[in-house]
Amino acid sequence: MAKAFLKPGEVSSRKQFQEPNSSRLLGIGESSYDYESIIAASMVARNTSLPIHNYKEALLYAVKEYRTVVVVGETGSGKTTQIPQYLLKAGWTDHGRAIVCTQPRRIATTAVAARVAEELDESKGTLGEVVGFAVRFDNCWDSERTKILYATDGTLLRMMLTDPLLLKFQVVMLDEVHERTIATDILCGLLKKIQRLRSDLRVIISSATVDAEKFRDFFETNVTEDCSSNTAIILSVEGRSFPVDIYYTTYPVQDYLQAAYETTLEIHRKQQDGDILIFVPSSEQVDHLLERFQSNEFQICSLRKDRKRLCCVPLYSGLSYREQLATFQPAPSNERKVVVSTNIAETSVTIQGIVFVIDTGFCRMRVHSPETGMDLLCIQSISRASADQRAGRAGRSCPGKCYRLYTEDCYWKLLTENSVPEICRTNLATAILQLKAIGIENVMNFSFIDPPSAKSVATAFEVLYAIDAITEDGVLSDFPGMVMADLPMEPFLARTLVAAKDFECVREIITIIAMLQVEQVPGDSVFKYSSSREHKSFEAARKPFGVAEGDLLTLVNIYDAFEASGHSMRWCSNHGIVPRLMKKARLLRRSIALSLSNVMYGLYGSAALSKADGLLSQKNPDPSSVIKATLKGFFMNSAVVQPDGSYLTLVGKRSVTIHPSSVLASRLPKYIVYCESIHLKRIYIRNITVIEPQWLIQVAPHVFEKRKSRIEEKWKNLISE
Repeated sequence: MAKAFLKPGEVSSRKQFQEPNSSRLLGIGESSYDYESIIAASMVARNTSLPIHNYKEALLYAVKEYRTVVVVGETGSGKTTQIPQYLLKAGWTDHGRAIVCTQPRRIATTAVAARVAEELDESKGTLGEVVGFAVRFDNCWDSERTKILYATDGTLLRMMLTDPLLLKFQVVMLDEVHERTIATDILCGLLKKIQRLRSDLRVIISSATVDAEKFRDFFETNVTEDCSSNTAIILSVEGRSFPVDIYYTTYPVQDYLQAAYETTLEIHRKQQDGDILIFVPSSEQVDHLLERFQSNEFQICSLRKDRKRLCCVPLYSGLSYREQLATFQPAPSNERKVVVSTNIAETSVTIQGIVFVIDTGFCRMRVHSPETGMDLLCIQSISRASADQRAGRAGRSCPGKCYRLYTEDCYWKLLTENSVPEICRTNLATAILQLKAIGIENVMNFSFIDPPSAKSVATAFEVLYAIDAITEDGVLSDFPGMVMADLPMEPFLARTLVAAKDFECVREIITIIAMLQVEQVPGDSVFKYSSSREHKSFEAARKPFGVAEGDLLTLVNIYDAFEASGHSMRWCSNHGIVPRLMKKARLLRRSIALSLSNVMYGLYGSAALSKADGLLSQKNPDPSSVIKATLKGFFMNSAVVQPDGSYLTLVGKRSVTIHPSSVLASRLPKYIVYCESIHLKRIYIRNITVIEPQWLIQVAPHVFEKRKSRIEEKWKNLISE
């Protein structure tokens, strides 16, 4: 049965979708990159029709006269693609400097760079020349020739390790600032500091929903009442607006995936042509809905007299670049495209042709608990700002409709106005390590837009001390601290990789890290089968590779078998393994080995390539070496089994449960260490390895020895039983 929806303020018990009598207007359009080539007007004509074009001269004047310009433009104004081009043509890249524009996500970074390269000039449209991009483990730019660089915010932050004043760049543009990622917030603080030393550096803050006054005041250096001395200014850009009708459910939805499925069918049966965008929290739920649509393809075709099919495609960050771009291709004339996406489609990217949006009202985010020291992946309600952004995806070139799978009362009373900044809800260990490496000694006095709690900062210091990144005085250690800061990964993984050299298992640890990275998207697995919905098939596919030591060495076995097959895609298919993830793991292994060659061995060019090949060829058959190296980074995630089959974490005393996808789910060994925790109905732990309790004291004596213990004595007694 179709879900019942109400317009705002309407009272009804209707069981079908109702046509509204009036519209609620939302600004809509594209915030970064129009991926389609079917627009009739030429590229130049289209760009001059963008709202930002009317503000070109005002923008260039503001950048010339003010150190910081906060650009607030509705979705569709063309900020991301056009502003760097205006600056390039105005001469801001003369004298060997460049413009860098940050994005929160990889897909937006690479896709926008490709688009701008094409727009500048067809003959110069090759990425890596005038326009380039830089993301973790993948760079496509030339330090001499590239004038416009698109980079993820985390990558730019890492660049500051070698160029603290960003002397390579004349203009730094932070885009999609409203997402408030931890890297963007830290960049704001660092740029404010750099501007005191570089009066020539220009900063542009760009977003559709950012609190403009807050950011302007943050960067403003004028403390007098003379406005002519102001150094920061706000530039508001009006965007194109199309009416978007908002529908709410008449009652709370029990199963939002089922409701999304039913709503899609109802739209397909009753509504005019136009593509559909569905927002769900996780990639696993994306795949679940896609399977549902595909398994009912025949019934769906029969809903319409013209037998029009649904062309269903996924969109989430775990997809390859080519797979992501396939999402933006137009559907055949006899099909309606349905894009099932995580919140990656909320901003940064726009899919041409979307007329209908289905919003489940949830997203998955990482939350850190300073009290327990645990990082949890949780499904949480979105904010009203996010809900409005999602609705704004509809009606790119015509009026659209948004179906919210929650009540209007829920929207106004339960959803917060804005999302909590990432810096106030996540583990700060990575951020503090990078700040220390850049030279920020007093982190508590660092200029944050929204300061994190003292408890979160203290917890991060405890963690960094525990993994040897800083000394007892809070000073970054030369080794392994500086090495860990230089490696492009989280501190726990970096500590494990550094330790692998001592335990002579670098190849195995590189393989584990690469495999963990390709499974980093919640719900992703190298196996085609879902551990929850296709458990028997999943178990059968994994059985030949499983080992008693746990998940991490199982991942090593999978990759070794893949390598022995000659990296065969057919082998992957025959063993129920996702070829794209194995291909990605292969590339990541190479990138990680090169990074290690650069950072730990000081090698570059052909010497680094040769060293990387050597690191990837030296096998260590001793499982205990691999486990001990892993413990160096993850010993804080150790746990002991309880009588009821659950586990008690040795640090934090939290009750956790082994995830059903683990090879250890039915074995319940006494002592384990895990790499990831997920908060669903209970706290599940994944990527688990069996350990011996005495290994904890061997790999972390500075933490577990009584005289220096920063863990309660009863925990030490527990692991020493």
